[in-house]
Amino acid sequence: MKKLAILGVTVYSFAQLANAATLNVKPYGTTQDGQKVDLYTMSNNNGVSVSFISFGGVITQILTPDAQGKQNNIVLGFDDLKGY
Repeated sequence: MKKLAILGVTVYSFAQLANAATLNVKPYGTTQDGQKVDLYTMSNNNGVSVSFISFGGVITQILTPDAQGKQNNIVLGFDDLKGY
């Protein structure tokens, strides 16, 4: 439930920045019981993007620019579905 609340706040935050915000969806993998898992990535014109998977709403990546404009991932996570 806590993860869904965080996801909701994240989605709401991006909705407030709706000018030129984009949402992309691509396959991420399948669970052990064969369910399809998708990766959703929301991004805006400020160089911020949030990626989460449809497997429990897990946030897999938040890319944000530093003071020099270089994007960094500020989420500790796994590179594939197997880690989750």
